[in-house]
Amino acid sequence: MYKKLRRRIALAIAGSVFALLAVSMVAINTSNFVGAAEDADRITERIAGNSGTIGGPERDGPGMSPEGLGSIHYFVYNLTDGTLDRNSLVTINEAELESWANSLASAAEKGWTRTTYRHRLYENAGDKYVVVIDQSRELSPSYRVLWISLIVGGAGLVLVIVVGSIISKAIVKPFEENDKSQKRFIADAARTLRTPVSVISIDAATLKEKLPDDESLNSIEKQTKKLLKLASDLNSFADASKDNANKAKTNLSNVLKDVLKLYEDGFKAAGKKLETSIEEGLEANVDDGMIRKVLSEIIENLLKYSSTKAIISLRKEGDRVVLETRNDFPGIAEGSLDRVFDRFYRLDADNMSKYEGNGVGLSIVKEIVDAHRGRAKAKGEGGDFVLKIEF
Repeated sequence: MYKKLRRRIALAIAGSVFALLAVSMVAINTSNFVGAAEDADRITERIAGNSGTIGGPERDGPGMSPEGLGSIHYFVYNLTDGTLDRNSLVTINEAELESWANSLASAAEKGWTRTTYRHRLYENAGDKYVVVIDQSRELSPSYRVLWISLIVGGAGLVLVIVVGSIISKAIVKPFEENDKSQKRFIADAARTLRTPVSVISIDAATLKEKLPDDESLNSIEKQTKKLLKLASDLNSFADASKDNANKAKTNLSNVLKDVLKLYEDGFKAAGKKLETSIEEGLEANVDDGMIRKVLSEIIENLLKYSSTKAIISLRKEGDRVVLETRNDFPGIAEGSLDRVFDRFYRLDADNMSKYEGNGVGLSIVKEIVDAHRGRAKAKGEGGDFVLKIEF
């Protein structure tokens, strides 16, 4: 549980910083490339308005010095009659320029072509032209900034993940230590409670032989049984909390069938119907003894809290084995009921007080499921209490 919490905190920190870095990098690089496109469009507009030539210094505008304009490489192609009007791209042969120009005939009025070239379509004296200018030199700083920002962003993200992992451990550690202290207390309480309660139970049984009809002794016997059950549950919880699962590939289908046999007579005696749906041959890497404890706790709950019927199914969903149960316990609220996995928590439902229990059973289930890196969820659905376990 705490490992998952640490991962979530670390991912939240990394995600937040990544979002900030991504927004900053996108803003900076978008600004660079938009600026480069605007500069290129001013030049192509100038060429289009000057009969396919750059023009002289008297037409220079901001950022268009004669030296800069003189170094621009471009070509102008007449799409109407198929002639090359201007060409300073001497490294590309005329046949390729013609093919390139014709490929742009149906393109947008202006845009990028071949990554570092900017084109513009225009008309002059009834003919349609395309002008293409080489902006590789002008785009070089923008691409340099892009690569630097990607490298710095990637390195920063790795650093944030490392720092986030350290911070998440520091945040979670007090809660983890507190939880361990509680579990140690529960284990100590279970051991301490069992001995005196066992003595009281024996003494009460001895006295009852002499006074079989004494109501006080009957009450003592009943309460000591409850205390012994609580001590047993607390001990089971302490055992489930230990990281001592002896995992091996186990046929869950067969294990579930074995455990169900133990409760068949109980359901019949209670007049309750138990429906089962078990896919054959479903396996998982689990501790056989711990899983039998999980199944026993779950089926006991079905027997205890169902009104007329209970349903239990075992099936494959993706790469996981899923155990799902339903029972028609009255007064179940709709929505998530994951608090049932909290220690000593009992549902606030109708007639709950008439059922014996101490709210430890499902917390044991959750501890064992977590130890197997599984998932446990509970909810109210259509008036039923639904429990879903994934391995």
